Amino acid sequence: MAASEKIADVHRAIQQSAATIHIQSSVVKNNTATHTMPDTTAFSSLFGFQKILHQLNCASQSFLGSLDGKIVLSVNTSYKPTVKPKQKKRHLETTEEDADRAVAKVEKSGKNADKISAGTFRATRGVLAEMLKIRGANNEPILESWAVSLREQGSWGSTQNPNGLPSVVVGFRFVAGVPIPLGTLCSALRVCRDGLVTTSMDRVNDDFNLPLSQQGNSAEESGQKSILVLASLPHIEQESN
Repeated sequence: MAASEKIADVHRAIQQSAATIHIQSSVVKNNTATHTMPDTTAFSSLFGFQKILHQLNCASQSFLGSLDGKIVLSVNTSYKPTVKPKQKKRHLETTEEDADRAVAKVEKSGKNADKISAGTFRATRGVLAEMLKIRGANNEPILESWAVSLREQGSWGSTQNPNGLPSVVVGFRFVAGVPIPLGTLCSALRVCRDGLVTTSMDRVNDDFNLPLSQQGNSAEESGQKSILVLASLPHIEQESN
């Protein structure tokens, strides 16, 4: 199927679910469909969008980005993923070590950390390790900063649960102006169905206003908006021996 025919099918399928996944407007140009979302968008919309693309066999051609301060989800049926150079083993080890250190710090923080199961902390390490590997459409680095913290029930970012358990919340800030492969992002966050992406820092607790690099600050000053991803880990029951 030609790319032009494929994008017509994609656009039609997305439009049929536009209300469900909260698309505000759509534009098709050449072989790319761009869908504008609210400046704060729930994970359910991201996963719903990506599910449609899986059904149309173009899940690897979808991207998350920002335009004029809004979240945008786009599909480029002409895009062919580049073969990523094999990462050096030491780099992969460093990524996993960074995730391990960050989670270990939370585990030892007190603040009811002993109420969080080993399974939840293990899942947190997995999410962090995968998110730290994400790169842009052209294999460029896109992650500006990240954090992991424990949130008491009732505090901003926590997940309600009947046992009053605190929540493990992870946050990631991505550089402005570079498309994020949506399939890779959804795969990394697949265990975290409770979360959001936003370009509006006014709606985010100061604890999650993650820093920007000099390049990121310059992009924001020129009118581009970085994307903040926040996710709450599910409460995983203790494994029985």
